[in-house]
Amino acid sequence: MQLLGFITAATLFSLVFLLVIARLKPWVAAIMALGVTAFLMGMAEFLTLTYPSGLVDPWLFG
Repeated sequence: MQLLGFITAATLFSLVFLLVIARLKPWVAAIMALGVTAFLMGMAEFLTLTYPSGLVDPWLFG
């Protein structure tokens, strides 16, 4: 069983990547990571995708 689900892991990965590798300002990285999250959730809604969920996701997303 995974601890983090796909959406949560993708958000954290995007944020850390943008902060460490791209060396963006924290507020810019946070906005772009939220954009990635919104895109993934939008694609899941429009294409009726089900991403893998983990143990933490039900507490975060209901």
